[in-house]
Amino acid sequence: MGWLWTWSGISFGYRVDNQLRTHDGRHVGRFIGEEIYGADGLYLGELASEDRLITNQRKIGRFRLPFRPRTKRIERVQRMARAARLSRPDCEDFPAPESL
Repeated sequence: MGWLWTWSGISFGYRVDNQLRTHDGRHVGRFIGEEIYGADGLYLGELASEDRLITNQRKIGRFRLPFRPRTKRIERVQRMARAARLSRPDCEDFPAPESL
């Protein structure tokens, strides 16, 4: 299990196998390689470094097969925020956990 932060440094949650989960245990995304897709199959973003999530604006609209989110896991203590990273061209911050 690896903890993940948004590009702006917000603690998002963690990865378990190919599942992206929020710190409160909700299964909100599925990893396909480094890209992350929501339960509806739409592109959410990607793993841009070892522990940071970002959304590439050029990939918005990509689609993979939808999935049924797995059951909620035990809530985990949210990690402290980290320093924001400089923005990348054609990219925006990954959605906050509360928005998914």
